[in-house]
Amino acid sequence: MSFDSFLIIVPTLDSYDLLPRLRDSLLQQSFTSWRVLFVNGASSAKHNIWLKECCSLDHRFSYINEDSDRRGIYAAMNHGIRYAMQRELILFWGSDDWAANQYVLETLVLKVNQSEYFLSADLFVCSARYFDPDYLVSGRISRFSRKSAVLCGHDFRSRLFWGATPPHQGTIFTLKLLRKAGLFDESLKLASDLEFFLRVSSFPHLKVAVLDSEVVNMLSSGISSQMRRLRLSEVCFLYAKYFNILFFLPFASRYIRRCLSTSMFMSALFHE
Repeated sequence: MSFDSFLIIVPTLDSYDLLPRLRDSLLQQSFTSWRVLFVNGASSAKHNIWLKECCSLDHRFSYINEDSDRRGIYAAMNHGIRYAMQRELILFWGSDDWAANQYVLETLVLKVNQSEYFLSADLFVCSARYFDPDYLVSGRISRFSRKSAVLCGHDFRSRLFWGATPPHQGTIFTLKLLRKAGLFDESLKLASDLEFFLRVSSFPHLKVAVLDSEVVNMLSSGISSQMRRLRLSEVCFLYAKYFNILFFLPFASRYIRRCLSTSMFMSALFHE
């Protein structure tokens, strides 16, 4: 079975000032078979009006309201999964994310459908780029690997153990895996994406395709950067849960990788 469209699930909460960039980056795509599902929290009237106007202008945009008894980013993502269809590739973007370029969806669907071996993959891990929110200056790239590869579950788990982390906004999910794995853990506020990757890495016959593609741009001022202490504590908790007494190795490796990535970017910027 080939994939012929994308579903992009976007949790929103009073983010109408950020969403036009996401909307415009998709309207400019050379590949047109996509749809966006906004999962709206308890937003203001102004935000709700923006959503209604956006969805009325193009049928590929739609929105639903978040469950009143289940709040948060991961609850919204779980809610959106209910509306996914079998032949869709699923992305989870934030309100402050936007497509890396106008050809990104076309490039992705061609790469995914290029062979039966790729089509049987459960996850497609790509890259994402951070931008400074004030000046939109390009920052570090968040990538799982520098080379394209197809990994079995054991190899994927090994890379997670050594601190590599897929950027969830740059990861394409299949409905097959989401149904098998279950939902994102809503008890976690900032690191449920990491918990999902750690959980599925133990699945027998898991297949992860790492693609050499930059999918999405993200602002560096997201909620994770604003609540850094909470994210650190959740990450540490998850590594301890899945790797027991060796938790300090992936935890240290994760942040060494990030420091190296940032320092290499700054060095390149300095020498330009």
